[in-house]
Amino acid sequence: MSQERTTVDGKTFICPKCKGNVLEEIMTDVVQSSSIDCIDKPHDVEYVDTSTDGGTLDRIQCMRCGFIVVEAYESPDVYEELLKMAKEWK
Repeated sequence: MSQERTTVDGKTFICPKCKGNVLEEIMTDVVQSSSIDCIDKPHDVEYVDTSTDGGTLDRIQCMRCGFIVVEAYESPDVYEELLKMAKEWK
């Protein structure tokens, strides 16, 4: 089931580029493990119970088009920056 929208401080994110409304967190240097649910054919794998350990936040971006909303190197606190930005959203 796909996520419908991301809200920040009660306001819905709307991408200025594609009008998508789900934010995603992009991280680097992450170790991810997943339980394999089924494999129907090569490269068609379904997973359950995914866990992630470690990593560094790189950016927050639109899930639909990849538009970068906040980059970690530009802001000391990405989430605080998102809260500030949300004040200007409709």
